[in-house]
Formats: sequence, C-alpha cells, structure tokens
Amino acid sequence: MFARSRAALLACLFAGLLIAPVHAQTVQIEQLTIGSAGTTIVLKGLEIEGSSLSAEALRRLGTSGDFKAVADAVGKLSATAVRAASIETVDRVGKDRSTMVLEGVRLTDIRNGRAAAGIMNGGRFTEETDGRSVMSGTFGTVRVREADIAFGLALQAPGADSAELRPVYASVEVTAVEMKPEDGGRVLMDRMVASDILARPLAKGWTATLEGFAAAEDFDSLKPADRAVLVRDLEKLYASIAIGRLEALGIRVTDGTEDALIGRMLFEGAATGRGPVFALDNVSHASGAERVSIETIRFSDWSMEPLLKGLVAAYGDPAKTVEPSLSSLMPAFGALRIRNVSVRGMGSPLSAPAEMRGLEIRVDNPAGGIPKGMRLAFEGVTAPLDPADAETADLRALGYSKIDVSGAIELAMRGTDELEIREVSFKGVDMADVTLSGVLGNAGAVMNASSAEAAALSAVAMTIKRLDLTVENRGLAEKLAAKEGGGRKTPQQVRNETKALAALTLPPILGTSPGARALTAATLQFIGDPKRLTVSARAKNTAGIGAAEAAMIAAPADAFALVEVEARAD
Repeated sequence: MFARSRAALLACLFAGLLIAPVHAQTVQIEQLTIGSAGTTIVLKGLEIEGSSLSAEALRRLGTSGDFKAVADAVGKLSATAVRAASIETVDRVGKDRSTMVLEGVRLTDIRNGRAAAGIMNGGRFTEETDGRSVMSGTFGTVRVREADIAFGLALQAPGADSAELRPVYASVEVTAVEMKPEDGGRVLMDRMVASDILARPLAKGWTATLEGFAAAEDFDSLKPADRAVLVRDLEKLYASIAIGRLEALGIRVTDGTEDALIGRMLFEGAATGRGPVFALDNVSHASGAERVSIETIRFSDWSMEPLLKGLVAAYGDPAKTVEPSLSSLMPAFGALRIRNVSVRGMGSPLSAPAEMRGLEIRVDNPAGGIPKGMRLAFEGVTAPLDPADAETADLRALGYSKIDVSGAIELAMRGTDELEIREVSFKGVDMADVTLSGVLGNAGAVMNASSAEAAALSAVAMTIKRLDLTVENRGLAEKLAAKEGGGRKTPQQVRNETKALAALTLPPILGTSPGARALTAATLQFIGDPKRLTVSARAKNTAGIGAAEAAMIAAPADAFALVEVEARAD
C-alpha cells in the first residue's frame, strides 16, 4: 500500500518535472529516464514549451540516480507548458513492485519547480509482490493544482528531519477508478479529490525509510538496535504527511455474488484544524436475499500518536528495552457514531426490516492510555417478532408484535480512585425504562492494571459506595396485569391482589429498619399505581461495601445494616 501510494505521488510529481516559463524555446525529447534502483521514472514523447533549460541539460537529469540532485535541478526549471505521451513510474520497496502509467499529460505554468495546474487523460497501474500480481486497475482523467514538484522529489532523498509541514499539492482529482484484485472482484469509484496534501522531509528520505519497513518482517525477531531504529522511523513517518481532506464518491465493491456500495467516503485530517474525521455515507451491502444499509458511519478525534510514543518509550533506546504496559500502547480512540441501520432477510423471513436509529461509542482518552471515561449507547433498535421464534413467545403473548429498545452504559473516573456509573439504562417503547447510576470505590487499580489478569484480581478490592435505581412503567405493567387477569379480572383487580400479597411477604423478607420500611412502602405504592419507582442506597461506611462484607449478607434484611436506603413512588 505504501509503495502504490508513493508511486502515485511520484507519477504526478514527475508529470510536472519540466514546466514553467522563462526562455521561449521548444524542446522535444523522445524518452527521458530518471531514477535509481528503488524508483524509476520514464517520460516518453516530451514536448516542452518555453523551457528554461536546453534539451541537453534536461537529458543530463537522466544520468543521475540522486533524487536530491534532480530535485535541485527541477527547482530551477520554468516552462509555459509540457506535453508527454506517457509517464511511467516503477517503485520497488522490498518484495513489492508498483507501476503507474499516466497518459496524455499536460502541465502548465511551472515556475521554480512548482506547477500551477496539470491534467492527464487517464492511466493504469499494477502492484506485484514476489513477482506475483496482486492488483491492477485503470483510471480516467487526473487533475492537479499547485504541485510543488521539486519538494516532492526532495522528499525521496536523504535530508534533514524537519518539523515543518509544507504543501506538496493543493489538490488532486481522479475520476473513473477501477481496481481489480487478482483474487477476484472489482472496486469502482466515480471520483476522488484530495486537497491540502502536506509533507516534511525525513533524514533517511522516504525511499530508504519505507525500504527499512519492508525489510523488517518480524518485529519480535529483530535485534534491540534494529527495533529502536524501526519504531523511531515509524513515529517520524506518521508525522511526516498530513491530508486536509480526502473525498471519494460512488464506490462500488462487487465479486459477482455480493455488492457493497458507498455513496461517499470522507477523511478530514488534522491539517483542517478540526481534528481527524473518517466518515462513510449511504453504505449498503447485498448478498442474495440479505440487505444491509447504513446512512452514516463517523469516526472522529482519534490518534495513533500515543501508541507510537509508547513503542518509542519501550523500544526506542536499545540499552533500556522494557516490555510495554497495555496502557502505554493505547491510541486515542475518540468517538464512533453510526446512524440509521436497516437489515433485511438475515435469519428471518419477515418482510419488515430490523433497524437501529443510532449507535455511539465514545472514549475519553485524548492522550491515549487508560480512558478517563467511556460511553456505549444504542438508540431505537426495532425488529419484528417472528411468530415461529420460541424465544420471543412470552413477549408475543403480552401483545407485542415488535420491539423498540434503547440503552446506554456511561462510566467516568472521579479523581484517581472512584468510578462513577453515570448511566446504565434500558428503555423499551410501550415497555419500561430502567436506569441505574452510582459510584464504585477502589477502582484506580482496576483501571490502571497492566493486563486483564491484573484487572480481574484488582476488581475483588472494589467497593460499592452508592447505587441509584429508577424504574418507569411505559405500558409493560398494564400488559402483565391484563395477561394475568386472563379476561376474568380487570388489570386493577390484579394489581390490588398483587399489592395485598406483597404487603404480607415483603416485611418478613426486608425487615423493619427505616430503610426497609421506606422500600416496602414505595414498592407497594408502585404496584398499586405503576408509574415511577426510585430507590437510592448509600453505604454507611464512606469507603464503601467490599466483597468480604457483601459475602456476609445472609438475608436481604442484613443488607440494611450496611446501607442507608431512600425510596419513593411517584
């Protein structure tokens, strides 16, 4: 993938190698070959108008395999226009070989190695591994704007590490892309536009850096010194390129039996100042009778930088190699949001689809490492109840023909040792809403554990400081009472009988403490008039109730010695 992307970059850059105005002379060159063992560029059928260099000076560029020397020369070139029948770039990285051919090239107004604009009529590409073709394809018209050709060439050569990101392209537009993997299928794309493509030099140059990655196939078997070089180079490469915006429209993936469509794919990078965003709009997949559609998928505010820093901290110094902790290798996750999912024909003969209005996964760890908070929520999951499904027989017996449910889990650290349960909820349309919140103690060791085993051991020491439970009836109580009455009793008669039975059984079970009496009274009121029940329990010990204390509770009434309970029914 690195090789193919670099081949595309170099092909467009070399397409503008010979352009911009100074001396009014026309130069024609049948073929010009530039490059080295890693990268070769062949330009055929060149016609250069207003070239600042003679044909002989241009031909001398083909005698050098030094990208730095070529970049310096291109930085002095000017011409009004250049035409090329074709430009072929062959890029070799390890066992990978990428070839890209641009046809019908025309670039205009190049000054000091910078092209104002360019257009290519189309082209083709192939990618090989170990001499075996793994991908081929074609594309239509290519347009570039404000391409810094000299700087793009200099990136390939060794230079000085730089903290400055400089523009390589203002924009690149490609139309009618078709990719054919050798294992079958096709990928089609109507149009792709990338803008604000920035880069910075690396001390080794991009060519040597990528070749180093290709040579290091097994990280675990590398010597400490080689690991150190690899992880430091990876961190530098990650920071060496930025894209403001990449948008692809009309993407179709097919293998003859399955089709996937993506209306739009969007990437907005840190260069926009808004943080990274990756989005897919109008996604669909079809296979036989199965259909899946998604209105949008949006992944935002993530970063791999914390993971790379963790690798460098662990392996970047060969004399101090340490096994990295799990937390040090966590990237910044950000947020994933999915809207309006529809599924048909998967495991059910019903014509009505299963749907979901929304899904959100949000992690609060902007600097990587252990999250300070997280949220998982789903909204409006609806599905018809299959009459032949035994698992949903009880719901159908209550009169439900479909479900419509939502739910959420949201957690956050308070200080260094308390875990706040902000929400654990389940909401069912025409059913009930149940919400739990609270605070757990001694959570710091669990959240900062270096492994799953350590987290499990630390969890034993966690304590419960507070729990709040709210139950709101949304129609389930009425359906239960109607079913229990069986047409012989009214729902209110069923509730009255249930309340009377509870009044006899709850006091012996819960006891007669103030908290027990409050809970019993609220429960009886809720049974008789099921609207909303709220129960709050707080540990009398400010440190909370631990596992050892909980294990000593032999009966429900014993719990009231450890907690203060408030309860009410509205």
